[in-house]
Amino acid sequence: FEIDEQQLRDLRGYKQNQLDKAWSEFKSFVQEKAVLAVHSRTGKKLNTEEVAQYLGMLERKDKEVTHVRLQNIKLQNRIHKQEMLIKQKEQLAEGLHMIDFEQLRINNVDLNEKIEE
Repeated sequence: FEIDEQQLRDLRGYKQNQLDKAWSEFKSFVQEKAVLAVHSRTGKKLNTEEVAQYLGMLERKDKEVTHVRLQNIKLQNRIHKQEMLIKQKEQLAEGLHMIDFEQLRINNVDLNEKIEE
């Protein structure tokens, strides 16, 4: 688990480059196929504006999905941290109850001694 920060940044950059390359290849593939495609109702070929709109929509939706996934990961991390805090507080509370009990027992013994005197 001792991978340094620079290695992680390099790995992230490498993965991001791979993603960008795959996305551009996908866009090229869609454009290539869309130019040859024929509209199912009209029987006419799709124009480049429609293809560009479709690709723009795909890119916006991809960014939206990425943003929502990132929010989900952040929320899951917050939930995990809160659960860990609750567990720590529960463990601390159990220990405090024992300490409180012991303190009350000692006080009870002292008071019983005073009563006997």
